[in-house]
Amino acid sequence: TRRSSEFAWVSNQGSAFVASTITEYAVGQRNPIATLTNDIANPEALAFDPVGDLWVQTNFAQATPNFKVFTPSPGEAFGPPASLATTVTPGGTLYGFAFGATGIMIGSPTGAIVGSAGPALLFGQLNGSLGVPYSTGFAIASDASGKFYVANLDGSVQIVTLAQDTNGVGSVTPTTFLQLPFAPSGIAIDNARGRIYFSNYNSNSRAVYSTAGVLLHVSQ
Repeated sequence: TRRSSEFAWVSNQGSAFVASTITEYAVGQRNPIATLTNDIANPEALAFDPVGDLWVQTNFAQATPNFKVFTPSPGEAFGPPASLATTVTPGGTLYGFAFGATGIMIGSPTGAIVGSAGPALLFGQLNGSLGVPYSTGFAIASDASGKFYVANLDGSVQIVTLAQDTNGVGSVTPTTFLQLPFAPSGIAIDNARGRIYFSNYNSNSRAVYSTAGVLLHVSQ
């Protein structure tokens, strides 16, 4: 995942012999400028919240999946010593997750939910969150406008729009976007070029679509 145009972040799940880490790279550089190792086990996905904290999702195969939330050092881009602010354990198996302009969405085997991008999740409470119909959210991303792109295990991809009425009651509106021939393990959105990238774990490839849902090319 990427915090800005200057830095890129990579999660490394490690093994029995190599520790799990999160590494930060300056764009165009091969060697990491920072590495997080404290309190990380099998990191699966990364995202920055609206206040700049880094959320690390543990692998969904873990016994107790959770989020580790790291706060950057004062005055640093996010270099060491970053500190672990809190651990959030929503409960149950976790799939994809993403922060949007108006909320956070989390996927699970029983469905995808969306809640406020902050207080509701920081205390591990998802009560009052909204469910997304017909969605499990195996991979999730949000574009610049705040819309969520939600992919499911059957390869279906939805666009989910969040809204709030004058009384403050929230709602979710899912619309069908496209049907992929695989279940993507990740989604990345290039807002500037109008492209959406889907990773295919099983074939070690990525499929690039336009925001109109047209397949542009597949690379391996």
